[in-house]
Amino acid sequence: MLSWKGSTISSLDFASSAAQYPGTFYWDFHRADLHSCLLRRAVELGAVVRCKARVVDVKIDSESTKGEDGATVVLDGGEQIWCDLVVGADGINSRLRELLLKKPDPPIPTGDLAYRLLLSTSDMLEDPSLAELVTNPQVNYWLGPDAHAVNYVLKGGKLFNMVLLVPDDMPADGASTLEGNVVEMRKLYEGWDPRIEKLLGLCESVYKWRLCIRGPMESWSHESGAWTMLGDAVHATLPYLASGWVLFTLWFSFRRSLFVYFRTGTRHILLPYLKIS
Repeated sequence: MLSWKGSTISSLDFASSAAQYPGTFYWDFHRADLHSCLLRRAVELGAVVRCKARVVDVKIDSESTKGEDGATVVLDGGEQIWCDLVVGADGINSRLRELLLKKPDPPIPTGDLAYRLLLSTSDMLEDPSLAELVTNPQVNYWLGPDAHAVNYVLKGGKLFNMVLLVPDDMPADGASTLEGNVVEMRKLYEGWDPRIEKLLGLCESVYKWRLCIRGPMESWSHESGAWTMLGDAVHATLPYLASGWVLFTLWFSFRRSLFVYFRTGTRHILLPYLKIS
């Protein structure tokens, strides 16, 4: 962890930290790679993935052959699909959350936005002051006035990921993701650690995301047990200190329950998750 001028505030050796807990590790990986792995495995196990199938309603019914309530998902084209269990994981701008609550429930802006960019490390390796960030893989946090920056390598050292957090200046009634202005972004970090300024000098284009949170729900599952919510749609986390990992681990815990449910058809396996609030 570094000050905005580049001096060290604190540090953690990941290898030594993980060694205290045998079998554990620290990983940085590209989200797209994780998505690809999950998609590939789901298809291998028989999942059918459909695109352009927007859900406009969910109806709880009693058509289950196991004597339990099921649910009917209604698509925007009018098609209706019956299923044993609906898991709404449609992100921070969730439509299914509003359907479950039976009222509008937009996400809450935090007042921050994130610039996200990926750089090719081949350019960084030509600069001795930047090369160490690639050859000695590390996660760095720069903390400064009204802003901070996080970066680390991805794709086996081929890409360099940067996330920059600054006050939100996006139109209140506009989209939550917009193309950013590189010059404007660079000005926000003028006077910072020279490495930050050099890294931003390598950036040719960038997007910015409004950061939002979600208020608590009395319950994120329907009382029938046929419909539950997951992910940013219900318990959104922010990209501070990689806190999204908490959400990731929660999903993998739920995945184990889903696996047993699909193998046995016994919905009570899901109750520990369904009852969390």
